[in-house]
Amino acid sequence: MAKLFILSLCVYLAWARAQVKTPEKLQTAVTPDTPVFNTDNVYFVFSGSNLPSKDTNGGVADPFIKVYFGSIPSDVKKDGKELDEIGASETINDESNPSWTKVFKVQYSKGTNQKVFVEVRDHDPLNPDDVIGTAYIDLDEYVSNGKVKTALLENSKSGSVTMKGTTPIYLSLQVKNVPALDEFGGLSDPFVKCYFRYGKEGKDVKFYETERVDNVENATWDGPIAFDNYQRGTNQFFHFKVRDHDAITGNDDIGEAFLEIDPFVEKRMPSIVSLGKTSNATLTINVTNRS
Repeated sequence: MAKLFILSLCVYLAWARAQVKTPEKLQTAVTPDTPVFNTDNVYFVFSGSNLPSKDTNGGVADPFIKVYFGSIPSDVKKDGKELDEIGASETINDESNPSWTKVFKVQYSKGTNQKVFVEVRDHDPLNPDDVIGTAYIDLDEYVSNGKVKTALLENSKSGSVTMKGTTPIYLSLQVKNVPALDEFGGLSDPFVKCYFRYGKEGKDVKFYETERVDNVENATWDGPIAFDNYQRGTNQFFHFKVRDHDAITGNDDIGEAFLEIDPFVEKRMPSIVSLGKTSNATLTINVTNRS
């Protein structure tokens, strides 16, 4: 009788275990013929080296680039026409070794034969822009190479382009103790112009301008304010110009602030910077998560 009871109990337990469902995430399986790609947003800028000029007068080039992107089947001849144009850079006048600040963004999928096609042109205000040369960059090779790749220009007597990765960072700003600069006795209407530069004495490149906030002593811009062109180890500085909007007498300067970017990013702590010696106004810069 005891043996029969034990046997019945074992049968019941085996039946009960069979009724327990495998968690849904463990039931999902990828069949061998299902492609799986690791995708990631890739940000990058370009520079050029030893670019020839197309000017008939023999001057220095005024170069800019057009950038195309897409996946190319292995049996398709590469000529750029099968790719999508994703943008163009600014023109840099009289420069054979330009560093363009325009940031391009693509979604990288490993193993899909993605290519970036670069067309370097010499700007001409009177005639059509001449093509200096072209280059293809394989995105798999670029990523595996540490997100730096130099390619010689095709159909050109000299020159190359270098594609280098950037990292987007996101900021929030806050001004405090803004002096009252309104001509009619009211509080100020502050806004901030945001620039970056290479070296503290370098040339400003504007990347953002906040909206103005009317009649305040303190103002906050949560953003996030995107700065896509961060390149560690390149001596970049932020330069912020805080101004008071005035539609009648012209905008007044409240103050300006400089901030070295590498230490700021590494600390990931708010930085409070004085806006000048004539007031107690300060600007707080903080790294924030993208919303």
